[in-house]
Amino acid sequence: MPAAGAALHQQDPLSGDQWWHHPNAPHVLAPNDACDSHPYPVELDLPVWTLRQDVELRNWLFGFGAGIRIESPQALRQELVERAQQVLAIHQDPH
Repeated sequence: MPAAGAALHQQDPLSGDQWWHHPNAPHVLAPNDACDSHPYPVELDLPVWTLRQDVELRNWLFGFGAGIRIESPQALRQELVERAQQVLAIHQDPH
């Protein structure tokens, strides 16, 4: 994903937020193989509440459609798969 396509909404941390900091931060992710459908990796370290509750994050991520591959957490990946299946089901059901 090009850096110009990334815009993050900054919020003050909630009390009790636990942030994990990568031991090698800041670090650069190596590109995937050129033949990979998603050659430019982006890694976001987010607080747990964001993954559980943030509708704006989901709208942003899922808005990329096939232009994004979520590798983890598994629950967010599964949510994307289920939404995609629902969209397919609506368009494959003959009326």
